[in-house]
Amino acid sequence: MTHRHGPKVALPHFLRGILATGAGGASVLVLGMAAIMLSTRVISAETLGAFFLAQVLVTFLAEGTSIGIYSALEQAYSGAKTEDARRGILSAAMICRASTALIVILVLVMLGPSLLPWLGIMPTPWMVALLISWFLLDSQLRLMYSFHQASFHFGVIGIAGILSSVLNLIGIIVFVIALKQDLWGLFYAKILSNSVALAYTTLSRPLPLSRHLDLRILRRMLKYGWPLYLNYFLSFVSLRADTLLIGWLLGTGAVAFYEIARRIPEGLGQFFSSFRQVYFPYIARASASNDAAEVSTLIDRSLRIGSFFLFSACLIALGFDREIMALLFGEQYMVSALPFVILMVARAFLMIESTLGYALAAIGDSTKPPIINAVRSVLLLLAYILLIPPYGGVGAATAAALAALAVIPVNVWFLHRRALSIRPRAYVMPGTLALLVGLMVLTVAGWGNWAEIVMMVLYLPVCLAAGGMRQDEVRDD
Repeated sequence: MTHRHGPKVALPHFLRGILATGAGGASVLVLGMAAIMLSTRVISAETLGAFFLAQVLVTFLAEGTSIGIYSALEQAYSGAKTEDARRGILSAAMICRASTALIVILVLVMLGPSLLPWLGIMPTPWMVALLISWFLLDSQLRLMYSFHQASFHFGVIGIAGILSSVLNLIGIIVFVIALKQDLWGLFYAKILSNSVALAYTTLSRPLPLSRHLDLRILRRMLKYGWPLYLNYFLSFVSLRADTLLIGWLLGTGAVAFYEIARRIPEGLGQFFSSFRQVYFPYIARASASNDAAEVSTLIDRSLRIGSFFLFSACLIALGFDREIMALLFGEQYMVSALPFVILMVARAFLMIESTLGYALAAIGDSTKPPIINAVRSVLLLLAYILLIPPYGGVGAATAAALAALAVIPVNVWFLHRRALSIRPRAYVMPGTLALLVGLMVLTVAGWGNWAEIVMMVLYLPVCLAAGGMRQDEVRDD
C-alpha cells in the first residue's frame, strides 16, 4: 500500500467495534426519541424544561467532578502491558471516583434544597434524594463504560445502551403516562434504566481489582487526566451555557423548545460517543506502538467517512426540518425547526473537531485539547452574549456552529506538530459538496419534496466522483 493511503489498519475490526457500540447508540437515539415524543404530548413545556435543566446538572456533576479519571482510565488501561498494571489502574480509578462522588453527595445534601428552585423544581427531600441517586448511577455507569471501552468489550457497551433505552421508554410509559407522575416520573424512568445498565456492565465481566491503592499509579493517571478534565469543564460550560442563558432570560418553557431542537443533533452525539469508545483505544494502542503512519491513516479515514455521514444528516434536516419537528414532537414545536437545522450543522463541525481533539489526547498530548477548548469557549461565550438576547435559540445555535468551525484548523496544526499527516481535504471536500447540494435544495424548495429528495440523493455520487469518499474506505487491503 502506498503512503498516500497509509499502512494497513484493521478497519473491519474497528468498524465492528463501532457497530457493537453503535447498536446501543442507535437504541438510545431511537427509543430516547420515542420517550421524548411521548413526553411532549403529556407534559407541559415548563415541566419538560425543568427536567432538561436537571439533566444538565446531573451530567455536569457526573463528568465535571470526575477530575479526568474516566479519560485517564481509558488511556492507561488500554496501554497497560501486564495484568498487575491493569488491576492497579482500575482500582485507582474506582477509589478516586468513589471519593469525589462522596463529596458531591454531601454538597447536594446541603445545597440541594436551595439549588432545585433555580431549575424550576420543588425542593422536597424526596426530589433531592432522586437527584443524588441519578448522579450516583450516572457517574458509576460512566466509569464502567470507560473500563469496558479500554478493555475492548464493545459488545457490553452496546447491550447496556439497549437495556438502558428500552427501560427508560418503559419507565416513561408506566410512570409518566399511566401513573401521571410528570416530573417525578421522568426521574423514576431515568433511575430505573441507569440501575439496570449499571448492574449489567458491572456483572457482565470480572473486574480485575487490586487489594491496595497504588498512589503512584493514581498520580500518573491524574497528571494525564487533569488537563482533559479542564478540557471537559470548558466544553461543558461553553456548550451548556446556551441552555442556562435561555432558561435565565426566557424561562423553562423556552428551554424546552430549544432542547427539543437539539434532541436529534444530540442523537448524533450519541453515535459519536459510540465511535469514540472504539476510536480512542485504537489510536492509543497504535500510538503506544509508535506507529505514526497507522494513527494518521485511522484519523484520515475516520474524518472522511464521518464527515460524509454528518453532512448527509445535515442535508436531510435542511430539506425536512418542519416536517420532522411536527411529526416527532407535535406542531407546537415547529418553531424549533430553524434552530434544529443550525444545530445539526454545529454538531457536525463539533464532531469533526472532537475527532481531531480526541486523537491528540489518545496519543498522550493531553495538554493541547484544553488550550483549543479555551479558545472555543471564549469565542462561544462571546457569541452567546451577542446572539442569544436578540435571537434566542437561533442565535445560540449559530454561535455553536461558528465557534466549532473556528477551532478545527487549530487541532490540525497541533497534530501536524506531532508528525502526523492529517489532510484537511478529508473533511473540507464533503463539507463543501454538502454546502453546494444544500443551496440546490433551498433553490428547489418550492417545487415539492420530490425535488429536494433528488438533490439529496445526488450527494453520494457527487462525493464519490469528486473524491469526498473513496470506495476503498472499508476494505482491509
